[in-house]
Amino acid sequence: MSKEQIHMELTEDNIISISGERAKKNNVEGMKYSKMECEYGKFSRSFSIPETGDIEKIEAKMENGVLEVIIPKISIPKTQRRTILVQ
Repeated sequence: MSKEQIHMELTEDNIISISGERAKKNNVEGMKYSKMECEYGKFSRSFSIPETGDIEKIEAKMENGVLEVIIPKISIPKTQRRTILVQ
């Protein structure tokens, strides 16, 4: 597949949806692959982004038919433990 065949969308609920459509191809003799989830047709997958995911910096790369989605983490400041004096 090519990157033009993939559509990605992020909803307000921090859910990322990846969809696309693969055209049916005739089997080429000598082509080797172990297993494909769907050989042709439409597909769609949705994933929820965790609260620690930085939605402003999501990146996606397509190389050799493999889609890689990178969701960096937000660094959450750690709370410090302290003693409170009771008066």
